[in-house]
Amino acid sequence: MRLITGLLLTGLLAGCQTETQDTTPQAPLQQEPAMTSSSDKTANLIFKGTVKFKSFEGGFYAIDAHNGEKYHPMGLDKEYRRDGLIVTVEAQTIPDLMTIQQYGTPIKILSIKVIDDSQVSEKGNER
Repeated sequence: MRLITGLLLTGLLAGCQTETQDTTPQAPLQQEPAMTSSSDKTANLIFKGTVKFKSFEGGFYAIDAHNGEKYHPMGLDKEYRRDGLIVTVEAQTIPDLMTIQQYGTPIKILSIKVIDDSQVSEKGNER
């Protein structure tokens, strides 16, 4: 019995010492750019875009800029919460803010002007 136990222990210890060498080539590590303080990242924006109601994550309003950027306005006034409304916006980014919606860049609207309301749909519009 001691012989079997000794052989099992020797086999287990030998198995723990076995080293395998990975022969797959590895790509060089890419370094991420260094992050600067958030106050350095705040930017003022002026853009044209379309107010959109997004039904996921509890529902919220976003502004999809005509240049392809996506923005999440914080505290969008009720009169502008109309899906399809085309607006011109002056805003400031809020880089440190995290939201459950995780859609676009959070912004604080400094001014907003309606350009066209002919495309407004009833989807998600507040009255």
